[in-house]
Amino acid sequence: MCPLNSIDNGIYKKLYLTLDSIAKIAKFSDGAEAARNGILALWRFREENTRKIAEVSGLPVPGISALRKELFRQGLFKNLKEFSSQGIEWVENNLKLINIPEIPLFYDPMRESLIAKFFSELCLKEIKNISKKRPHPNPDYDQSRINFETIIKRIKALLSHGDLEGRRLCFLGDDDGMSIALAIFKRFNPSFNYTISVIDIDELVLNYVRKYDLEKEISMLKMDLRGKIPKSWLNIYDVIMTDPPYTIVGARLFLRKAYSLLHQNINYNQTEINFKPIYFSFSNKPTIFTSKLTKMILEESFSIDSYYKRFNFYSGERLIHRYSNLWFLKSLPREIEKSSINQEFNRIYTWQMIEGGLPRNKRKK
Repeated sequence: MCPLNSIDNGIYKKLYLTLDSIAKIAKFSDGAEAARNGILALWRFREENTRKIAEVSGLPVPGISALRKELFRQGLFKNLKEFSSQGIEWVENNLKLINIPEIPLFYDPMRESLIAKFFSELCLKEIKNISKKRPHPNPDYDQSRINFETIIKRIKALLSHGDLEGRRLCFLGDDDGMSIALAIFKRFNPSFNYTISVIDIDELVLNYVRKYDLEKEISMLKMDLRGKIPKSWLNIYDVIMTDPPYTIVGARLFLRKAYSLLHQNINYNQTEINFKPIYFSFSNKPTIFTSKLTKMILEESFSIDSYYKRFNFYSGERLIHRYSNLWFLKSLPREIEKSSINQEFNRIYTWQMIEGGLPRNKRKK
């Protein structure tokens, strides 16, 4: 199933060219994504001054001032403070933003009451009931399931960051069942406009998604990420969420594939302008291992924007680590001619790193 049609893709690319031109005028080094975040902050904090907008968006004060002036010049602001009727229509129809007032562009548990209206009792009940029907984790794929509370926390993090409004989401591995949880959330909150895709090696996971995707809106691709992703899936996504194998090699493979899936805005001086977010979960490891992981993340052209310690909780009797950390990464410009670090990806799972390690079906019972 091709995740997007050519008409939607054309409209989307036109939007990002517009955002990129706004970013250049505002001198946002992070390009179109920064322009979108600036507009998102102005949309959520409509009564606030420029300094406050800069604070909640993480963008510089001069850039926000320039952004206001450019939006006014284009007729999207009726003065330097308020959206015009044309601006409101443009934001709602193009960026697909909805009214979520005073939510900073980062996950803040202290402000969860402001988004509680999106999580009705019926919505939470259905997500919880369906999540109980997820297939049993397969340790051969380093699978371990997050609990219901973590599923909801992840949705709240996506919502807070502005990554559910008009976004294209792809899950690299989805034994946690996040795609179905988001499909249910969208059914109860139809004002959110996002698309969902899943890439997974495990047929049991994909069967679960097929069974409970009642609206038949989730695009699915069964594949081993050590293979080649179909061209129609490349260069189109805004947001990636992944909980990869807990090995450096496995994490590198998943991040490298994630980079290829993310939408590249433009090519400029042999550089891919990107700056798209990845929600990257990884087990809490010793300091030396974490330093190697951090080095690998930078080598694969990602920055570490923020870090939520012990964010994910996993349910299961045989787990060594019940918690993992959530890293909020952003893709960085990458020189097209520069080849990525060569890496063999034959062994990516934990059991493959153990001398004499065997998959589950070959172990002695």
